[in-house]
Amino acid sequence: MSKLDVLTLICSLLQILGFILIIAQPGGPTAVLVGIAGFAAVVMYFMPNPEGTLAPTIRFLRPLAALCGVGLILFAFSMA
Repeated sequence: MSKLDVLTLICSLLQILGFILIIAQPGGPTAVLVGIAGFAAVVMYFMPNPEGTLAPTIRFLRPLAALCGVGLILFAFSMA
């Protein structure tokens, strides 16, 4: 398990959690950060597939995080 695999897993989980939180309480001065986080999730989708013990989990979470990233970008546009 490499450090990149662990970082990818953490980022995927945080993207999904961020999407859930922004739906629960929209608004506020965080539109730019929300947009950047969404863009990071979409870019992370196009990274090479990892190998190792976390690979199946990351392959499952990466598309979900990318979809949440697109939602975060749309919310960022609506809040700006």
